[in-house]
Amino acid sequence: MDHQPVPALRLAVLLFAVTLLLPTAVLGEGSPACPAPVSATPTTQETIPPRDDLERRYGVRILSLRATAGGRMLDLRYKVVDAEKARDMLSKNTMPRLLHESSSKELFVPVTRLGPLRQTTLAPEDGRHYFVLFSSPPTLKNGDTARLKVKETSSRPLAIEVPPSWERPAKKKAE
Repeated sequence: MDHQPVPALRLAVLLFAVTLLLPTAVLGEGSPACPAPVSATPTTQETIPPRDDLERRYGVRILSLRATAGGRMLDLRYKVVDAEKARDMLSKNTMPRLLHESSSKELFVPVTRLGPLRQTTLAPEDGRHYFVLFSSPPTLKNGDTARLKVKETSSRPLAIEVPPSWERPAKKKAE
């Protein structure tokens, strides 16, 4: 009986198929080496009711508001929960702003030579995270609150996260 040599391509395909099937056969589905298939049904996180008017109107959920750039800017992170509604907020023509509640100052998105410091898109994606950078208020401390305003709709009060070394207390007036 004469054995024919196996072509290198056939051997490579065979080895590739074995490496794909081996984790499922040995470890079972759902193990770290072989994750369970993704379900098409929505998770509980996707079925959470809207938290405020901004989420209802613009389809975005605020994730965080943090000081950045040594306390000179505020970094707002949000997640798109309804891409169709979010299209208006992510448009270049819509300019969000923050209302710093303790100072009553309105904070704007800085505009550089490259344009506004925010993400814009014509096709937002559900589940994707986006950001907006705002100029920081003159006084800033951990626990301050601000409201995001988009056109005439505003969010619930958002706590600003500020590292202690970046806090800028109000300047005392000379007596």
